[in-house]
Amino acid sequence: MRGVNLERTLKDLTNEAAKRARPTEEPTDNLLPPDRLLTVKEAAQYLSIGKSTLWLRVKSGELPSYKVGQRTRRFRPEDVEALVRRRT
Repeated sequence: MRGVNLERTLKDLTNEAAKRARPTEEPTDNLLPPDRLLTVKEAAQYLSIGKSTLWLRVKSGELPSYKVGQRTRRFRPEDVEALVRRRT
């Protein structure tokens, strides 16, 4: 075959196969600090969703929130992690 480096092509294919064969990491418990409540921004970032979507989860009852003061809401880390586990 002209212009094809078989050794390099084989090496590239082997590397690609090895990448795909690696097991994906599963979420581990206690990734979030258990001793404090999360802000809206922190919870949304951890869930990889926008704040609007986070509020939809709260409104639907999927994610409990706790009122702190008159307008502020916070989230328990274990509730956020539970939502992640339910979604996967």
